[in-house]
Amino acid sequence: YSAFYFLQLVFLIFFHRFVFGNDVTLINFATAASVIMLGVLCYYFMTAIIEIIAFWVDNIWSLGVMMKTFVQFFGGYLIPLSFFPNQVQTFLDYTPFPYFIYYPSQIVLGKLSIPLTQIYGVLGFWTVFGFLVFKILWKKGNRKYTGVGI
Repeated sequence: YSAFYFLQLVFLIFFHRFVFGNDVTLINFATAASVIMLGVLCYYFMTAIIEIIAFWVDNIWSLGVMMKTFVQFFGGYLIPLSFFPNQVQTFLDYTPFPYFIYYPSQIVLGKLSIPLTQIYGVLGFWTVFGFLVFKILWKKGNRKYTGVGI
């Protein structure tokens, strides 16, 4: 799905440029693309952690839906982050959610209000953290898992 969404982004950026006259620079687009790719990796590990819980419980579908809702709500997809109080906005800057949707769009538009090092640092931290948690859960799950033969 990420490739489809990325192509959609490319189309919308150029549509926005020609309709509204905003200049989208190649540097902004490339920077946003790198943030999006790191965000996709981070989101992958978050999803993998939720999916790997299936080693211990039967129904995990609702957890995946809950995570998607969190990403959409706290990432700026459903409600712009500027509608949240300042304390909530500050807290959200330490979570991975706004780095999936809000900040890549701000980079493309050239309206980024935080340093790029913060974006890469926070996303990098959550990606490495997600990988380590996934690795631990995978080892524990493999010890517990028993397959049933035919």
